[in-house]
Amino acid sequence: MTMCGPTNRLAQHLTCLAVVLAAMSSGCDVPEAIFCVDEPVDTASLIVTDADTTERICDATIEIRNGEYEETVPAADLPPEQCLYHTSSFREGTYDVTVSRDGYATQTFEDQRVFSSGRCHREGIKLKVALEPE
Repeated sequence: MTMCGPTNRLAQHLTCLAVVLAAMSSGCDVPEAIFCVDEPVDTASLIVTDADTTERICDATIEIRNGEYEETVPAADLPPEQCLYHTSSFREGTYDVTVSRDGYATQTFEDQRVFSSGRCHREGIKLKVALEPE
């Protein structure tokens, strides 16, 4: 009989922990553990501010492109003082990021990389953008 769900997952983790602890106490080399999460990890995270006031801008347009692939990144549903733009949908590659808003000079950041970091995660684009009023 195969058991599914959290109880089985907990049993698997406890068994793994017991094996690692036993190996460590016997002097064996233990390979580095790889822990993966089911939730996606951000591959693009941006904070946009007004260059003069440093207040966050929550209604900017963020466009991220790689060849023919293009995505517009919405602001997270947070209070204005915490607003942030993020997404976790990018594959490895090099992207151009354009940040714009009416009344401000548009900024483009070329060759921003998303790359693999181990078996489970991708390291991504992290930008703090200060838009200059026009």
